[in-house]
Amino acid sequence: MANITRLSKDVGDVIAALISPLARASLGGAVTEVGLRFNFANADKKSARVWDMMFKDEKWIKEITNLKYDNTSLPNPTLIRHDLVKLYYRSLTPVYIALLVFNWSGDSRYLKEKFFASLREHDCNREAYEVRFKISNITLNIYDIVQRNAWIEMGDLSRLFHYRRRKLQTATLYH
Repeated sequence: MANITRLSKDVGDVIAALISPLARASLGGAVTEVGLRFNFANADKKSARVWDMMFKDEKWIKEITNLKYDNTSLPNPTLIRHDLVKLYYRSLTPVYIALLVFNWSGDSRYLKEKFFASLREHDCNREAYEVRFKISNITLNIYDIVQRNAWIEMGDLSRLFHYRRRKLQTATLYH
């Protein structure tokens, strides 16, 4: 058997395109532990890291993305925050993010228990529709997950948006 210590970036990019962000994060960590270098695009590594900060497994994500409907678009877990990029570098400063799934039928509400079971260690404020992750210092607005509205309600919009050059801006990260 050949002793492989490194996969080329081309091979890494093909593999990364075929697997989910959480699987990329797990694979990257696993191959590093055994001394193998797994190369894939920095953007893939960084987005995988962000999802991995909040989710310990993909059970809920797989369920939500497998919901299919004839007349509406497929649900798509999406993170929203104007400075999501700081999480790419494992920033531990407090961050407020919203999670939307765009599940127009409302079936996501039936997957709430699976959602909470898929999350990393957290505290939940159900009245504010927020989850605070103990290790990453992320607060996640889950209004869309539990209320099925495909929008969120919150008082302070500056948590998700900011003005830059007199324009309102935010960023999104799709699963």
